[in-house]
Amino acid sequence: MLKNQRFPTFCCQLTHFALALVVFASPAFAQETIDLSVNFEKGAQCRVIADFMHSGTVTIPSEETGEIVPLPLNVDAKLSFFQRTTSGEQTIRFFEKANGRIKLDRGTTKPELGPNNQLIVARLREKSGEQVELASMTGILDQAELELIQNPADPMTLSAVFSRPSVKEGDSWEPPVEALAKMLRLNRIEESKVRILLKKYDSKSARVYIIGTLLGDVNDVVTEMELSGIATINRLDDSLSSLKLTVRERRGPGQIAPGFDGKTKIDIRITNATTDELSNESLAKYTGKDSKIRQRVRWQSETGKFSVTYEPRWKMIATEKDAAVLRFIDGNELLAQCNIVQLPSRPADNPLTLEDYKTEVAKIIAADENAVLLAATTLPTLAGHMAMQVVVGGEEEGVPVNWFYYHVTNEDGRRVTLVFTLAESVSQRVDPIAAQLVNEFKFDPMAKKIASKKLEGSETK
Repeated sequence: MLKNQRFPTFCCQLTHFALALVVFASPAFAQETIDLSVNFEKGAQCRVIADFMHSGTVTIPSEETGEIVPLPLNVDAKLSFFQRTTSGEQTIRFFEKANGRIKLDRGTTKPELGPNNQLIVARLREKSGEQVELASMTGILDQAELELIQNPADPMTLSAVFSRPSVKEGDSWEPPVEALAKMLRLNRIEESKVRILLKKYDSKSARVYIIGTLLGDVNDVVTEMELSGIATINRLDDSLSSLKLTVRERRGPGQIAPGFDGKTKIDIRITNATTDELSNESLAKYTGKDSKIRQRVRWQSETGKFSVTYEPRWKMIATEKDAAVLRFIDGNELLAQCNIVQLPSRPADNPLTLEDYKTEVAKIIAADENAVLLAATTLPTLAGHMAMQVVVGGEEEGVPVNWFYYHVTNEDGRRVTLVFTLAESVSQRVDPIAAQLVNEFKFDPMAKKIASKKLEGSETK
């Protein structure tokens, strides 16, 4: 992990030098002061076009040696959406387009926001360390879809960063660190030398620079950032017209995400525009008193045999063909891990019994002298499958730990195991959240139909 001592002094010197150049190269400053304000008026609509480009190196520890392995990364994402402000903390967005191209090492993926998730509600969370929350109003976002539309410099975070009362040309100031952290999607900022400068203004617009360095924290990993950007503010309606921002980042690998050493370029343009998709009539069926829009994320196995739905405090950290690993983060605290693995199918008329499953789990923990079976039960899930739960107590590195083994069976014999590992001290907090994940686990019904067609085809040959 990077340490505070490594915060680069040369970056600090660069910041002060750059600010000095900007200030002294400016024309004579007007003595008049203005209230610089960035707001999105309640009920108003606008159109946002945003491009995000990430280039650099992703770093992950090798499973064999533990050494850091660098992998080249290039990302190009393009978003276009209409936005309607419903309150100071919430907007509703209609996406015209959201697609990307991610090239990691030798592999390339092209995520895209599906047509069933074009309506998105965005909420600005007030609690320190929390970022903008995005939820689909008409479906459930896939993991890749959420990562595509969840980016730094979200329009909802910009008002608190750039607004400033009583300033004149040439004035510079430090933005609030909590506001800056939300804009950059950081949990917190430990040290900041970021400043904002009002370069010039007239009756219609204001040109503002943001430049400097900071030391922050994301998911308990230290990150060093160097910012350089220009924002244009429309003084006629206090809206932000554009933001061009470059972020140079150095972050080590953590328990949730790989490290990153590279550059992010952000280009955001905002114009006055409306769409009928965000009219009162169009939104009425989604925003009634009985409508409760929760932020949910879904991951589907590569073969499409099953999917799991979860709240975003679960972070997907690894996936394979029919397996996944998630970790549960509350704030900056890692509370649990969940391993999901597809098992070989059993005959539909000979399902595994609870006693069979207890025996299987007992074999798994037999080599651990501290492990003991605590409980076992059978329960149906909300998705209509049958699940068995076996709870095991034990220790890991001297810390009391519980393992929750779940075995979920479909009526056609397909099976999946979900194993949750969590400290005993947080068991009561995490157990309901783990149970919710199991309850929303689903086998894809199409897989059964496809298998049946293949079987019928083989019989006719």
